[in-house]
Amino acid sequence: MHSLSDTFQFDTFDVCERTRATTALRLLGQASTSMEEAANEVVEYLYRSFQTPFGKPACALIRCFKTHRLGDLPADLREVALRPLGGSPSDEDVLCLTLLATRGDQPEWNTRFGSRGHKAIPLASTAILARAPMIARLVVQFGLDPHSFLNPEPNPSRSSTPQTLRVFHVEEALDSDFIPAQSSFVVPFGIHSVLGFGGLLPSGDLFCILMFSCVHISPETANLFEPLASEVRRALLGPALRPIFSGKAPVV
Repeated sequence: MHSLSDTFQFDTFDVCERTRATTALRLLGQASTSMEEAANEVVEYLYRSFQTPFGKPACALIRCFKTHRLGDLPADLREVALRPLGGSPSDEDVLCLTLLATRGDQPEWNTRFGSRGHKAIPLASTAILARAPMIARLVVQFGLDPHSFLNPEPNPSRSSTPQTLRVFHVEEALDSDFIPAQSSFVVPFGIHSVLGFGGLLPSGDLFCILMFSCVHISPETANLFEPLASEVRRALLGPALRPIFSGKAPVV
């Protein structure tokens, strides 16, 4: 799906290049057999397309997340999500931020199965959300009320689900309170800026792409990414009903 002509640099990314990116994203995910497979197509495209002036990936890591009810998670992810909760579910409706796809510079960053701490993050309360500063900041920048986000309607209608798509941006990741993994991630891997974009699916679930860039991303560039969120949502939803997880690691 990836075209060799789809190469961009964050410092020169403009409206014309955004149109090229949205057009390419529109073609992704339509033949995928799961939402996870579509998400992997998206992060692969973004990882290969955004480059440094030297032709290297501009992002050390790109990930796609989606929220799920604890009770809807497959057994392996349910077990992961239960660990911080003491091992026994107190509420099947606890919202979990779940890793769908990942692509990056390290081998373990190229499959969700290799993630150590981000496979399924339970967000049982606003207090717990506050202890995950990047996620909490993303929720705020996406224009969502934290309490309503953690306690969604059981079966939202399309008309009651906000369709707004937003951008999350941390211009300077170094020493940022919103990016806590400073010594283990930001410093050793040279993360300069963090860019996210996403919103809500018709189900009311949140989806987001997070790009951890080794080059500077200005606020003006970050704002150009809102329309890309619409095409990512289209790719994730696909042309028909299909399972969320493929159950197998992608080949990269």
